[in-house]
Amino acid sequence: MATRTIILSEEAYAALEALKREDQSFSDVILELLEETPPKTAGEALEYLDRHYVGVPFISAERRVALRSGRGRRLRTTEPKSKKT
Repeated sequence: MATRTIILSEEAYAALEALKREDQSFSDVILELLEETPPKTAGEALEYLDRHYVGVPFISAERRVALRSGRGRRLRTTEPKSKKT
């Protein structure tokens, strides 16, 4: 496999290093980030955080349980149609 050398700022390197798991190369991390689409729901955001920030407490354990228990529900963006009787 051919390789290229790139220059990263310390900040960019630290960000990539924080995302990198032991079984990954930096190339793997970059390719994974490029192929992902941004989360569209809170549940997708939680899955993203679980995948990329294992052990980093962004959300308290109690709040995480509450968010997960609400998965699958959708907020209504319009008023429900009234039933005709």
